[in-house]
Amino acid sequence: MTRNNIYVYIDGHNLYKGVKTASPPWEIDFNKLSQYLKRKFFPKQMFYYLGVREKKYTSLYRNLREYGFTLKFRIHNPLQISQKKGNVDVDIIFDILTSFYEEPNSKFVLVTQDGDYIRLVRKLKEANRLIRLIFPNKTKASSLYRHLPTSLWLDLSHPSLRKILAK
Repeated sequence: MTRNNIYVYIDGHNLYKGVKTASPPWEIDFNKLSQYLKRKFFPKQMFYYLGVREKKYTSLYRNLREYGFTLKFRIHNPLQISQKKGNVDVDIIFDILTSFYEEPNSKFVLVTQDGDYIRLVRKLKEANRLIRLIFPNKTKASSLYRHLPTSLWLDLSHPSLRKILAK
């Protein structure tokens, strides 16, 4: 794997929800996650997608940046922020497809839980550009991904990984 062509995309809400619904629930250490991803995939960049930017999470945002994540927030009309949820799926899909077409040698790692990315994942797999699909909790992952070879799966809630990544 060439260091300069791998990108990691993390659906922050899926990551949070996945570890919280694991049995037992656990809390991920973002610094450990960053180090693990860097050692395993040698990414050029790691993107962490969040919903609405909230002042109460300023220290979390600072820490994520410090650990090497590029933060991406969902764009909202400021007058409607209290009514919006942080649905980042379209942003992730758009950004991955932009890299896909602009950088023909780029490859991707996607951290998700739900099936919203199934068409994107199929496209990346067909083009041999999906390195890994990382589930925060494989038991709660969408059944839409079951057709993929298990060699493309990685379960963060597996006891051996949880031991490495937990706070």
